[in-house]
Amino acid sequence: MPNITCPQCRAEIDDDLWESTGRAECPFCGADMPELATAAPVENRTAGAEAGRISLPPLPSKSVIQIIEASPDRRVFYIPGGRAGGIGFFALVWNGFMAVFTTVMISSGLGDKPGDMPPLGLAAFLSLFWIIGLGLAYWWVKARFQRLFVMLDPGRIVIQRVLFGRKRVDETELKKTSRAELIESYRQNNRPVYRIEIVGDNRTAKFGTSLEREEKNWFVDRINEFLHPAGTPPTGAAKFCSQCGEGLQEALPDPVTGAVTCSACGTMVSSANIDAEGEMTEAKENAEIDTAELVQPTDVIIDEQRGDHLKFHLPICSHVTLSWIVAGMAFLFGGIFLATSLANLVNFEKFDLIRTLFLIPFVMGGLVPISVGLFALRGRITADITSQRIKVRYHLGLIGKSKEMATDQITEVKLMTGAPSDSRIQSKSGRSHSNNIAASVVKSADHMIPLTLIHDKPTARYVTQLVRRQLREMGVEFP
Repeated sequence: MPNITCPQCRAEIDDDLWESTGRAECPFCGADMPELATAAPVENRTAGAEAGRISLPPLPSKSVIQIIEASPDRRVFYIPGGRAGGIGFFALVWNGFMAVFTTVMISSGLGDKPGDMPPLGLAAFLSLFWIIGLGLAYWWVKARFQRLFVMLDPGRIVIQRVLFGRKRVDETELKKTSRAELIESYRQNNRPVYRIEIVGDNRTAKFGTSLEREEKNWFVDRINEFLHPAGTPPTGAAKFCSQCGEGLQEALPDPVTGAVTCSACGTMVSSANIDAEGEMTEAKENAEIDTAELVQPTDVIIDEQRGDHLKFHLPICSHVTLSWIVAGMAFLFGGIFLATSLANLVNFEKFDLIRTLFLIPFVMGGLVPISVGLFALRGRITADITSQRIKVRYHLGLIGKSKEMATDQITEVKLMTGAPSDSRIQSKSGRSHSNNIAASVVKSADHMIPLTLIHDKPTARYVTQLVRRQLREMGVEFP
């Protein structure tokens, strides 16, 4: 059965759109199309059986993405809602607690008696937590119910978002160098969650945060294959100058050699070097570590060093200014939070167990940022290495967390420059990760322990070099 064409915008639409979305209208211009509701449902077609359609690689297993149209001149995809993870439960618990807590605070904290909190102060105190709770709820609603239609042609990408019948259409005009990239959106359990971004002339198109990682990779590859057919630089190339680190997104490759000229320093960079720039930089850094001169930074203190034992420590952050900025913000927020909570506790005319129990989490909430500030200023990393094991502790005095690894399980001690292993991933700043991020790590087959966290590259290089030499002196062999 042939596809249906919208009478207004001429978009080609699969006749199973009614079955998949429940709406008999064009997903892009909104024109009523009753023929969609009466069309016989058909299986989603991606094999190119119809004239004008082309084959696309199969979607990842259990993917929710639907291919509405795939032709030489256009791609149309549909992404239903439904993936919200555990954020909905967390939002429910947060807002439920806030509803009860707000009721208790209003009933006990307002009044004309001396020491009672003024209404404006109570509203300011509670508003921050309600903003967080309502923000979580809104995020869940969007992830659960918002539907996306993505239309791509050589000059533009159009994204229509539909939430409870309300539509928002964003059109991005594409440049010749526009490509899809994976950009970190936020972190969950200390792991980055990426979204798809395409930088255009007038705006940046962003979507796909709720998709699975395999689906995002598939989407990025299909977009880049469409925008840049065979003969252009590889999909997801790192695109940084190997000499100065300047981004090469705007540079066009030479039609004969494929090389790109950096506008900042004039270096000619081949497409092969562009594609592997991050990995090449990291490999070069590590190859030079063992032969480099051992120059001890001032922030690394060696407590003990002999043939069978090495112990050293360094601050949790080597950037003094950054430490004070983090500490100042943490102290300010935590102090206000803690003072307000304690003031409400003191204002009780007589001991009230229920009200006290409700205030305890908020008192603790003020202590947490204060602890973060103290950790930023006085926190330490202490590494204790013997021939049997390596133990790394991140601590503030006696309070902290330790990680251990047997030395016979170590596979490598290396400097990580931050270059992503997936070439689709791009840094938020548009510059190479390897220019500004470095960490020293100890790795086994299934485990990794950071030796440095927020430190400059010279410190991370020295720690890597120091630990490598000590382990080899103790007879530990690793690649």
